[in-house]
Amino acid sequence: MERIKIGDLVAVINPIPVKKGQKKTEYKAIFPTNIVNGKIVEYEYGEINLKKSVEEKYFLKENDILLQVKGTKFDSILVSEKVDNLLAGNSYLILRVNNKKIIPQYLQWLLKTNKITEYFNKNTSGATIKLLRKKTITDLKINLPSIEEQQKIVQMIISFENEKESLIKYLSTKEKLLESVVMEKYDGGY
Repeated sequence: MERIKIGDLVAVINPIPVKKGQKKTEYKAIFPTNIVNGKIVEYEYGEINLKKSVEEKYFLKENDILLQVKGTKFDSILVSEKVDNLLAGNSYLILRVNNKKIIPQYLQWLLKTNKITEYFNKNTSGATIKLLRKKTITDLKINLPSIEEQQKIVQMIISFENEKESLIKYLSTKEKLLESVVMEKYDGGY
């Protein structure tokens, strides 16, 4: 199995400065508040202060990975759909797979593992707000299985995530049912 630096597998792009728009704009943006359980749940309108047009490389593409590098956690999110004029907030770096050696879903999952999260936590700067530097990410060496093995792992990940989502829905429904039974019998006059 090959051992390779992440910087040899992806282009790492610093996003342009974007802030939440107060009104509808031509740009959409993703900020940490738009992420729930590792998934993008909504987009904000984004405002930028550039005098020139935005270069194409700054717009998020399907299969880009957003890695949160500022804050209290280092979450990674896979952009799973094409959205026109979508920009990343400044808390992220954009990881764009630029070769045929790694599957984006595999890399995104790998970045969320405990081992890599520990590495990120040990290699941050900042006392109050943690900051993960670009070089820390690009210098990280990972074991790289073949594309075929990565595809098998991605299928296992998808199956696991589907099962997890179903189990969470089941438990939520069961909790609501239990609460309604208890409240119906023992509501105590609320």
